[in-house]
Amino acid sequence: MKTKHAEIIVASVLLLISLFEFVATAHYHVYSPFTPHDPNARAYRALHLKYSFVNNYMLPELLVRFTFYFSFLWMACSYPNKFLARRKWIGFMLTTILGGICTWLLLYLKIWMRGFHSGNAMTDYSIYSVLTLYGALLIYQAIKYAALYYFTNGKQSNSPTPLKTEVTAFVICWVIIMAACFTMNIYWGWKLFFGFMVPCCFIVYMVLMYYIIPAFWHGQTDKSKFWLTIIVITLLINLPLTGYFAYKSAYELWTRGFMFILSWAAQLVVLLPLSIYIYYRRKATSEEITGLQTGLSRADADLSFLRSQIDPHFLFNALNTLYGVALKEHAEYTADGVQKLGDMMRFMLHDNNREQISLAHEIQYLQNYIAFQKLRTAGRQTINVQVELPDAGENLNIAPMLLIPFVENAFKHGISLKEASWINVKLYFSGKKMHFEVDNSAHADNADKIDDTSSGIGLDNVKKRLELIYPGRYSLNVTNSKTSHSVELSIDLD
Repeated sequence: MKTKHAEIIVASVLLLISLFEFVATAHYHVYSPFTPHDPNARAYRALHLKYSFVNNYMLPELLVRFTFYFSFLWMACSYPNKFLARRKWIGFMLTTILGGICTWLLLYLKIWMRGFHSGNAMTDYSIYSVLTLYGALLIYQAIKYAALYYFTNGKQSNSPTPLKTEVTAFVICWVIIMAACFTMNIYWGWKLFFGFMVPCCFIVYMVLMYYIIPAFWHGQTDKSKFWLTIIVITLLINLPLTGYFAYKSAYELWTRGFMFILSWAAQLVVLLPLSIYIYYRRKATSEEITGLQTGLSRADADLSFLRSQIDPHFLFNALNTLYGVALKEHAEYTADGVQKLGDMMRFMLHDNNREQISLAHEIQYLQNYIAFQKLRTAGRQTINVQVELPDAGENLNIAPMLLIPFVENAFKHGISLKEASWINVKLYFSGKKMHFEVDNSAHADNADKIDDTSSGIGLDNVKKRLELIYPGRYSLNVTNSKTSHSVELSIDLD
């Protein structure tokens, strides 16, 4: 959207410059066809036509300027540009052809209003003009999208920086200006100025903004290097660009030298304070944004801390209340389930955030989880759960919540209320190497599975954690069949 607005503004400014140039030179054409210096005079006399400034010059010239202007807006800012951005090539081609036909009709009308061209010449000239104009517009669109892709979505960065944004905007605007200067036949002095002086000023600004000021001005007490660097670098930039402009604009050596020095000094007087102002303005804005982000992060951390202090107390108090009610009602199973649920919650809240915990705590959590699940399947003869978890592991550490996803997966997919089901969980050691095995039955239809919840840590996540925490120190084998699912995990905990 910013590019579109910039294109409209630049094109409108160029149209106004062209109209100003037209008005400033209009008096030369009021009677010029009847002078020997006008190339059209002979044609008007040969055809015995009466010259009209309004009909034969003013209206055709205004028509061609506005035709170029609206043709550019149509291609760069309207439907062809929208189709091109969305890569809808058929829509782009059809709208481009439609714009070309309208432009051809207007240019044909412009030549007809001049009043002395033959029909074939009018047709040939208007078609040539349309092809030239739309060829230039297509080249411009290609350059624009190439620049936008490189500076915003290229390999160097996925987000545009101020440097990339400014370079992109300048390239687009400069291409528009130069194309307009040649297609609208603007005065050669403007072509020279926009072609050499404008790029020179932009390069000087970019060097000041992104190199000289940060390196030699900001935070430096000795400014001598700053001024010396400015003089040398800006002089080197101006020598080819401003030097050529002065050479073509003046005819004597001293006037060329005076114009060069004046242009160089004007750049420093205008661009240096402007660059310093923009630099410190951006720096202040960046520091303000950084401060706001830091404050927001701190506020989020404080809010999370308060929540972590409030929610656990509320939940534990509620569980204690339920536990007391269950004991009063002599519901031993319910009380046991509430107690195990509270133990699991304490583990998840306190131990889950650590990098390493005692293996004994991890085994205790597994025992509580399996016992909790057994309460839900108690009384069902078709469900068999076998567990072999040792009480050892006090001297060994492990990453928290590394084993439970395999057990959760077994209860989630290995239990069926319609078919015979089984789960085997076994953990044992060989030295400081831990071996963990989980086997469970597999069922084609598991819509009635016991557990629809999990810890939120999927098996893919566990594999990534193993690779990050125990690279080269673990082995994981997963075997699937139509009737069973097995996991074998070995970790060197040394």
